[in-house]
Amino acid sequence: MNLTRWPEVKSTYFDAAALSEAERPRFLVNLSERDPELAEIVKGLLSDSAKDGLEISKPCWGEGDPEPARTLPDGHLLGGRFEITNCLGTGGAGEVYRAFDRERREFVAAKLLHLERLPNDAAERLLRNEVHTAQKVNHRNVCRLYEFFPSRENQRPFITMELLAGETLADRLKRAGRFSITEAEPIVKQMLDGLESAHREDVQHRDFKASNIMLAEDSRVVVMDFGLACEVREGEDLGHTISLNKFAGTLAYMAPEQILGQQASVQSDIHALGVVLFEMLTGARRFDGATPMETASRRLNEEAPEPRVDGKPVNRKWAAAIRACLEKDPAKRPASIAALREIFRHGGPIRIPYRKLAVITGFVAACCLVGAGIQIVNQREAAAEARRTAMDSFMRGSKLLEEFSLPAELAAVPHFETAIKADPHFAMAMASLAEVRLLLSRSDSGKANEHLQQAKSWAARAIEIDPNLAEGHVVMAGLHQSDWNWRESEASYLRALQLKPRMAKAHRWYAGLVLQFGRFDDGMRHMRQAMELDPDDRSMPGTVGLYYFLAGRYQEALTILEPAVRDLDTVSRSDGSRHNLAQVYAYLGSTTRGEESKAYFAKARRQAEVMLAMETRGNKPKFSLASQILAHVHLLQGSRELAAPHVKKVMDAYATGHAPAMLVAFLYAARNENAEAVRVLNKGVSDHDPSLLYIHVIPFFLELRKDPRFQEVIHRMALYPHFHFDVALRIFGWASSSISIGV
Repeated sequence: MNLTRWPEVKSTYFDAAALSEAERPRFLVNLSERDPELAEIVKGLLSDSAKDGLEISKPCWGEGDPEPARTLPDGHLLGGRFEITNCLGTGGAGEVYRAFDRERREFVAAKLLHLERLPNDAAERLLRNEVHTAQKVNHRNVCRLYEFFPSRENQRPFITMELLAGETLADRLKRAGRFSITEAEPIVKQMLDGLESAHREDVQHRDFKASNIMLAEDSRVVVMDFGLACEVREGEDLGHTISLNKFAGTLAYMAPEQILGQQASVQSDIHALGVVLFEMLTGARRFDGATPMETASRRLNEEAPEPRVDGKPVNRKWAAAIRACLEKDPAKRPASIAALREIFRHGGPIRIPYRKLAVITGFVAACCLVGAGIQIVNQREAAAEARRTAMDSFMRGSKLLEEFSLPAELAAVPHFETAIKADPHFAMAMASLAEVRLLLSRSDSGKANEHLQQAKSWAARAIEIDPNLAEGHVVMAGLHQSDWNWRESEASYLRALQLKPRMAKAHRWYAGLVLQFGRFDDGMRHMRQAMELDPDDRSMPGTVGLYYFLAGRYQEALTILEPAVRDLDTVSRSDGSRHNLAQVYAYLGSTTRGEESKAYFAKARRQAEVMLAMETRGNKPKFSLASQILAHVHLLQGSRELAAPHVKKVMDAYATGHAPAMLVAFLYAARNENAEAVRVLNKGVSDHDPSLLYIHVIPFFLELRKDPRFQEVIHRMALYPHFHFDVALRIFGWASSSISIGV
């Protein structure tokens, strides 16, 4: 085919693709009579589209038709090395799995293409190209690709890449709608950094879009999917592009020159970036049409609309940047990401139609007469905007808090602080900030005291502003619990439940308090209420599994924890559940015999190995939970030699103040060194170590409980068995059938 005919080919293809199956044959017959060559090319494209799933109106996967079923089961060993744990997504041409790399001892994402949609050699070419191109770009805002694995007998080609926890920008837009400028700024900055790093290596993305941008849980924005990317080489032409992939890119984001079949450039990526920016601020794409033909026609013939929200223009600098990106002529777009940054900083010229000039002049004169009135209106608008900012920031912080991971907790803090700054009387935001600080005191141990002091300050302020805020009383109860003020803690929990009887978090946290004292029936009732009220709480499985373990209901603990570890789709969300599951396996291994015991210990070690891989994948922690589990399991099995290197790591961490007292005491108890175990626990009491809360009911201390010295530790903590908190009756003078205060 003469490449100059490509625009005509593509236009005719759009016409044919938009027709029904009944109408299309007559169209092709008429086309054959008029232009046989063109008809043959269009027939081939239609055939390829039906066979390969590479329609111009759809990306490789993730959008469009219903997703095909996954093809690899959990537990499948891909390439003899990658153990499939769950499917992250499937689509028109491929599927992505979460897998454990047994060689590198870390979780990765494995990406395969559907061979029924793509010939094997085409799949290999696309995947090999993706790895080759993406590996040229080494930047924190570009998804890291590791290796390409060619096809083998009974094995499709696949690639492995960095496993990212979070959601795509497209999913975020579907879930929560458009972004405010404040929300968009940090995301766009990282998008620009990632795209600029690729351009710096002479790599064009060619399929930049919202679904290829990941908003990771660690607040990182990552550009993904370089499957259609290409290196910019002098002398390359459209024929090469077409030979690689007939329809490079996704129509909703393609620049006009790409639709016309011309050579893509850096400016084509910048155009796609403009579409993404428009979509982020307005919640809509700029040129969507009912059919591919209509969409393409609008892209080629219409000027880009001004980005507006609720009928009002967006920020002038952002509007200027979007207009510049969406220029139809690539020569008029910013020449680079650096040039685009300048527009963001300084904006473009203010565009005022001449016929509006007189109206504006008159309006300015009128403003001089009614300035006082305008000032009042502006103040009201400013107050409304402050309320919107406060609520937006509060909601973003709340969503992060639901992730139940250290990176998410750290990222939530500035959002709650922004909400309080915008609305200094926002009691709910203060309670949430107190909660995240309380959680950080347990996970960010190096700054525990700082987090606790701030948590107490914000919780007290929230209750001062709104004494009937149940969320404030729940956090205050948690803070009293962390201070071992048991009476005050229960009084605050009961007050929260009096104010909001169906508050799942209050029931769950309160269950944890009463379980400390062996009040199992009471605790498990509140735990069940929490599960019924909020079954989707991501922190629930790990907590409930622990509660079952403390209550001695080990098989029920497994029924909660095993699915939690298997089904959770990100590493960060499964840490607590995995550690608790390993503890249950270890205990069952120590209380059973023969092959059953060996199987439980093997399962505990397996969870520890996965934990170790997660720990070594990121920043190495000062205390390794994996080492503690491995040391404990080997000691329970009677193998001090195998335990020794792991015990040393735990003891070194304890010597520097990073290992919790109870987990160290586990090791001494497993070696029958009761005096050392009690010494560590007594020091933990003196240091107010939060890990000791369940010391009275943890199964690993069943034998140690017989030691009088251990009972002295219990006495120091006032963790008396079946202790009754009569303070609530004295304060509130009531008892509820749904809230028991005694056993």
